[in-house]
Amino acid sequence: MGDEKKDSPSYQFIKEDIVHKKGKKIRRICGVLLLALICGALFGITARGVYIFSARWFPEETKASETVEPPVGADPKVDVRIDSTDVAEEEPEDGQGSALPGSSASQDTEPAGTQTGEEQSGTAAGETPASEPQSGEAGTEEPSKESGETTTPEDPREQDPPKPEPEPVYIENRVAADASDLKSIYTDLRKLADEVNLSIVTVNRVIRGVDWFENPYETVDEESGLILALNGTDAYILTGYDQIREAHLIRIVFPQDFSVNGEMIRYDEELNLAIIRTDLSGIPEELLAEITPVRLGSSSSLTSGEPVLALGRPAGSMYSMLVGMTTSVTDMIPVTDGEIRLLKTDMIASGEVDGFLVSTTGRILGIMNQSFSGDSRILAVIGITELRDRLERMLNDTEIAELGLSIATLSDSVAENIGVPGGVFVTTSPVGSTGYAAGIRESDVLLSWNDSELLSVRDYVRQITQAQSGDTVHFTIYRYERSQGSTIELDVTIGGR
Repeated sequence: MGDEKKDSPSYQFIKEDIVHKKGKKIRRICGVLLLALICGALFGITARGVYIFSARWFPEETKASETVEPPVGADPKVDVRIDSTDVAEEEPEDGQGSALPGSSASQDTEPAGTQTGEEQSGTAAGETPASEPQSGEAGTEEPSKESGETTTPEDPREQDPPKPEPEPVYIENRVAADASDLKSIYTDLRKLADEVNLSIVTVNRVIRGVDWFENPYETVDEESGLILALNGTDAYILTGYDQIREAHLIRIVFPQDFSVNGEMIRYDEELNLAIIRTDLSGIPEELLAEITPVRLGSSSSLTSGEPVLALGRPAGSMYSMLVGMTTSVTDMIPVTDGEIRLLKTDMIASGEVDGFLVSTTGRILGIMNQSFSGDSRILAVIGITELRDRLERMLNDTEIAELGLSIATLSDSVAENIGVPGGVFVTTSPVGSTGYAAGIRESDVLLSWNDSELLSVRDYVRQITQAQSGDTVHFTIYRYERSQGSTIELDVTIGGR
C-alpha cells in the first residue's frame, strides 16, 4: 500500500505564469505627465489674466511688486518723516502753499481741485493726496510740468518706483553745560532775591520785664515783614501776629539801614496775620524813594513742579534764601467762612521759620504758615490769592463780614440723594457765632444766598466777601431732622470782626 502511494501521480488544479506588462505602466505615467502639463498651462493662463485685471483696477498694488532702477546719475527720492510735535508747521503766506523742510519756496503747485493720476490712485488706496503736504515730509518735490514727462495712471509700469519705508528719525537737543552755568543760574536767583528783599523788613518785638532782683530787662525777637503798601509817609507792613501780640514795642528795620517804631492796627488770629503801620515822615526823601511795596502774584494758577524761592527768614536768619519747587498746590484748608489754598514745597523747614514764597518773576505767591502743615519739616505756605480780600480790609482798617461758620462743598452723591443741585454744608456752627445766633445749625445745607444759588464754598466766599457788616441776607436752607428733610427760609444779619 505504501508503494502504491509513492507511484501515484500528483494532481495540480491551477497552473499559471505571472508576466509583467511594461507597456501599460509606461502609458499610465505618460498620461499623468500630460495631465500635469495641461493643468499647468491652464493655471498660467488664469494667473496672467488675474495679473492684467489687477493691474487695471489696482495699479498701486501692482506697482509695489515692480522695481524700477533710477536713471544713472539721479538721486533716489527719500521720504523722511518727523513727528509733528517736534517740528512746528508754518502758516501759508499770501496764499502760497506751506514750505516743507528741504523744499524750495518757488516750487510749482498744482491748481486747486486738480489731481494727477498718481494722486488719484493714492487717494483710492487710502493714502493722503500728494497735493496736501504733510508736516514733516522733507525733500519731496512734484515733477516739473516743463520737463515733458507724462504719467498714464492706467499703466502701472510707467509709475515711480515704490518709496522705501522711512526709518524713524530721533532728534536730540543736547546742551553743553558745566558748573559755570549752574553758578550763573544761582547768581541770577540771588539778584532776584536782592530785588525782592528791598520790600522785606525786619520786625523786632521788644518785651520788657523785671527779673528776680528787680532789675529791668528787654528781650528782642525778630521776624520778617512785607511792605504791602505806601500811603504818603505811612508804610503798611504784613507780619505774623503771634510774634508781636505781647510786644511792648515794635521796631521796624528797613533794608536801607534805618529803623522806625510801628503800631499794630489789625490782626487775624486764625491765619496768624497782622498789619503794622509805620510813620516815615522823618526819613530823608532819597531813602523813601528806595522803599518799594511788593508785587502780589497768583497762587491759584500755580502748578506742581514750578521753581520758587523762599525769602524772609526761611532758614532761621533774616534775608536767608531757599530754592525749591512746589510739590502740592490743590489742598484747600477750611477756615472760618471759607477756605484757603495750602501750598507745599520740597524745601525743609528748620526750627522757627517765617517768610514768603516768591516766583521766579519776583512776585509774592504766599505767606509761610507752619501751623497748617501736616509735617513740621515741610515748608507750608498759604496762598496769597485767597488772602487778598482779607488783607485789603485789614489795610483799610474795616470790619470783615462773617457768620463764624465752618463750611464745605456738598458732595455730589449727597446732593443727588436729597434732591438739590448743590449746596454748602455747615460742618460747624459754634455757639456764640453770628450764624448760630441767627438760627443756622450744624449739618444744615445752605442752598441760596438771597437770589443766588450756593453750589460750592467758592460761591459762599464770593458773597460774604462782597457783604458788609450789618447786611441782612435771606438764606434758603435744607435741614434734616426728625428722620425727614425740609426746606426752611431764614433771614440772617451779617456780623463783623
